[in-house]
Amino acid sequence: MNQEAERRASDSTLLLPVIALPPHSRTFFPKTKAVVNEKLMDWTPVAIDRKMGVLAARAAFNTDKKVLLLHQKTELEEDVEPQPEDLYSVGVVATIVEIYDPEDGTFRMAIETPMRAMVISCTFLDGYLQSSVKIVIEIDATTLIKEAKHAFRRYVKAYPKHYLFEAERDIREIQEPGTLADNITRFIDPPAQKCQEILEEFDSVKRLNCVVNILEENIKLLESRRVFKNIAVQID
Repeated sequence: MNQEAERRASDSTLLLPVIALPPHSRTFFPKTKAVVNEKLMDWTPVAIDRKMGVLAARAAFNTDKKVLLLHQKTELEEDVEPQPEDLYSVGVVATIVEIYDPEDGTFRMAIETPMRAMVISCTFLDGYLQSSVKIVIEIDATTLIKEAKHAFRRYVKAYPKHYLFEAERDIREIQEPGTLADNITRFIDPPAQKCQEILEEFDSVKRLNCVVNILEENIKLLESRRVFKNIAVQID
């Protein structure tokens, strides 16, 4: 099977309401858990403040509870709603599992993010954006998966946060390279631009390779800081 056949969108096309996320907000990845109060959760809390996003969320909840999350390319003025050209063309499909509507112009919801999606077209409907999207299919790769899991274990030892130990246990069970890359990225939290680059990489092997490289860089940085700290203590 050639690479182009492996990296492809599915034949299924979805029509989804769009929620635009600020450019520097956390990037969502498919099939990942969230850290809520230092604990891993299957769902992620999301707060929506803009009118178009609130309308899109309500429309989604009143139909099939699915919505498309897209990041803005740049920051917009507070009273300016994003246009299709202001948004990236790759995002995630989110399933709304719970909502809280205070009826004050904002909206709160808990979501799960099952899949990555590519925008085909984006138009306005009833005051919010609606997008036609294709779902991206992931492929398999064994050796790289082992390398990535080993690198993440080293990262967790170098950066011993409680929730990372729990994340490492969950990540042991993941066998899809794309899902593994997305989960690791969620926990090492690279800069927003790097997250978007990873989100837009449909080739799951390339995506996981990129994440492994980021892990190695972070491990070197953490180890360098530890050595510097030990030297400073000895000098004192």
